[in-house]
Amino acid sequence: MAKPMLCTQCGTIRPPRGVTPGSGWITFVLLWCFVVPALIYWIWRHTSTYLVCAQCGSKSVIPPRTPVAQDMIATRPLVAASLAQEEQRRRDIKVGTAVVVGIVVLVIVLSKITSCAAGH
Repeated sequence: MAKPMLCTQCGTIRPPRGVTPGSGWITFVLLWCFVVPALIYWIWRHTSTYLVCAQCGSKSVIPPRTPVAQDMIATRPLVAASLAQEEQRRRDIKVGTAVVVGIVVLVIVLSKITSCAAGH
């Protein structure tokens, strides 16, 4: 799971999304016509990937532990609320994962018990 980042433009704290410049269609067309330029273009695209805010698309994302981010969290109530929402979302994901793992383990144990009981 990607680490959450603070957008200095909109104040959202969420995991950013990666953006690859260029076009997949151009890569595809170049690949059919010119293999070497296609490889060069593909390498450029994938080495130039950058992170943007998942909410507004701004490139101005910083880790929430930096001094600038800490100042924004302390002075802007909406940014602090966004941090609280992100922390709650991450806790919910952990709890949901634990519940699913528990159910899978329970199903496996019950299937073993029933197969042992049917074998006797």
